Amino acid sequence: YRIIDSLADESLVPELINRIDAKDPIMRAQIAKVLARFSSKPSRDALHQLLDDDDKTVRLAALEALSQMDGELDMQQLCQLLKDPDMKIQSKAIDAIVKLNHPNTVNYLLDPLQDESEYARRAAVEILNEIADQSSIKELLLAIKDRDWWVRSRAADALGRIGGKKVVDSVIELIKDEDEFVRRTAIEVINATKDESTYDILVEALSDSDWWVRERAIDGLAALGNIKAVPVLIKLLEKDQSNSDIAVIIIKALVKLNSTEAILPILERLHHGTDAVKKEALQALSELTDEANATRVKREIAKATEAAGEELKQIAANVLLRINSSYSTKTGMSAIEPMENLSMGADSPGAVNLPDTISRGSISLVTEIVDISKLQPDDILGNRYRFIRLVGKGAFGSVLLVEDLIISEEIILKFLNPNVASDHNIIKRFVYELRFARKITHPNVIRIFDMLTFGESFAIAMEYFPSHTLTSEIYPGQPMQLARAIKIMGKVCAGMVSAHHANVVHRDLKPSNILINNEDIIKIVDFGVSSAISQMDTKLTKTGLLIGTPTYMAPEQVLGRQVDARTDIYSLGIIMYEMLTGIPPYSGGDSMSIMFQHVQGQAVPPRDLNQALPQTLNAIIMKAMASAPEKRYQSMDELHERLSTYSE
Repeated sequence: YRIIDSLADESLVPELINRIDAKDPIMRAQIAKVLARFSSKPSRDALHQLLDDDDKTVRLAALEALSQMDGELDMQQLCQLLKDPDMKIQSKAIDAIVKLNHPNTVNYLLDPLQDESEYARRAAVEILNEIADQSSIKELLLAIKDRDWWVRSRAADALGRIGGKKVVDSVIELIKDEDEFVRRTAIEVINATKDESTYDILVEALSDSDWWVRERAIDGLAALGNIKAVPVLIKLLEKDQSNSDIAVIIIKALVKLNSTEAILPILERLHHGTDAVKKEALQALSELTDEANATRVKREIAKATEAAGEELKQIAANVLLRINSSYSTKTGMSAIEPMENLSMGADSPGAVNLPDTISRGSISLVTEIVDISKLQPDDILGNRYRFIRLVGKGAFGSVLLVEDLIISEEIILKFLNPNVASDHNIIKRFVYELRFARKITHPNVIRIFDMLTFGESFAIAMEYFPSHTLTSEIYPGQPMQLARAIKIMGKVCAGMVSAHHANVVHRDLKPSNILINNEDIIKIVDFGVSSAISQMDTKLTKTGLLIGTPTYMAPEQVLGRQVDARTDIYSLGIIMYEMLTGIPPYSGGDSMSIMFQHVQGQAVPPRDLNQALPQTLNAIIMKAMASAPEKRYQSMDELHERLSTYSE
């Protein structure tokens, strides 16, 4: 081949092309090197074929040959080489693409920019750093608009973390674009850069017309860690007293910036904010309070929570305990018992400690952990409950039908899975949340009786209600009869009104948690379960459980922000949508994609899918499932009344 290389002319090209399928990769690489001398179309076509060769030496030889030639190259194939596992081939491909500077390069880069491999994404961004401008970056953002959220996220993250000055400058300009999607994606890219030069544009974005851009701008300022943002955020906190959602986000940002300058403004919101804002303010004060402000903070907390509900008092007690442990003064110490001191035995309110025994006939076994798989019909648990059958299993635990021998009545015991029960913090939350859930006494809500302990096992005792779930009445692509859907939702709303009046937010409303019996009585189940888990530090708890069901999760749940009654209103809006169209508003291949479709909030109106749906009801559903909480119905009473007075 060295001899051929020195002697070959155009007439030998067909013979060389006929041998590009040679078994020996060294021969194929040598052919590529010889073909580099001939810029004819057959030569280029053969070399493009060798770019897909299994051997990296052959691919590299073909790429180097094509780079030496004049004429049109296959941009799509070149950009695919950015995903090549060989770094040398990637580097050569980058050089070749930058040199060509094809007018549609950005479109060809879409695929590697969205690839799972960070190396591929990095290669694509390196090219953008050389050739991109504001117009091409906008073109790229619009091109990924309809892609899966997870794909868009990877692309935005790559642009932000790897993008150079040219990319960052282009994205900064796009934060002012008239297209809402472009602005939303631009703010994500800017936040990923953590570039100090973006400070001014983030401050400007605080006035954006879109709630998502405003909130992410606050997050971005917190991530920069620039103390200059503190007075800006304090001013914003003081300016808008009516928006509790934005107040919660600002307070979280001020905690990240760790400035004691924020203590007094946060104390002010502790006195005048909603319960959600007060909870966040208390947590912030526990982080920010220093020795100089400790006495005043404790005095103000005691004063602000004196007439508060039980939950706020409990949080306040924990904060006061933490401040006192940090600063020795005892001034302002609250008498409220902190959560850490809750006992888990029979003396704990809402928890009943039963003997850790399982009896089978004349045999009685002592066991610390109840093994559900080994239970047999007529086994007696804790000398009180006769096991009848296993009803089902879920993420949190196993559901058992038992007979309460004391009252001679069938009830449900929901045993918590070991991975949940082993987390003492979660158990404490269950006891705490069930205090509230037990107060709900409404015909459309499953009654919760007790929290039970069997040695190291925990169970919730609740009403038994033979029934089917709403899920079984929803058929894919087939809208439910309008009158029936309205009737079901009216009953669900009535039950939820009672729950919210008892200060209980469900957090996981979905068709499978709505039960219907043969007499058309409707009941909501699983209060207290999601509430307890979701009070932990993150959306994905230490046990690895996802709180909420992606198809029905509100945007604030997805983003790990404060939830309230409007969270349940959103979930009911999603359920109504599914009942009256036959499909949920958001779907996709993975949970993360579905969750962040909720955040984007671009659902097709249900009337577009069901022409028989009255416009008035279409408007009710769309308002209930608005992405921004302040744009939804502000109470379950309001939604219930709207459905009760509904007319076409």
